[in-house]
Amino acid sequence: WHFSFRGSPGSPFQNGIYHGRMMLPKDYPATPPRVQLWTPSGRFQPYKDICLSASSFHPESWTPQWTILALVQALRLHMITNPQEIGGILRTRQEIQ
Repeated sequence: WHFSFRGSPGSPFQNGIYHGRMMLPKDYPATPPRVQLWTPSGRFQPYKDICLSASSFHPESWTPQWTILALVQALRLHMITNPQEIGGILRTRQEIQ
């Protein structure tokens, strides 16, 4: 599944449109998808799997109630947090803009 979203208002990403991909396993929604952001954002490494609590990195915390839309919305909100996960990039606000 490919997806796109606009950056959150008031964030360094607000003027951007970000494209990514979710790789759904055959037994989705029983198991979580892999999530990647393809657009260079200064926040995540392009084309690398992103570590989210609702992604393939944490199957123990996955619940089938997560929808694809909810995952995209969570990723959009996660972009404005400090990067500490696998696939994250630490940049200043000025570097991102």
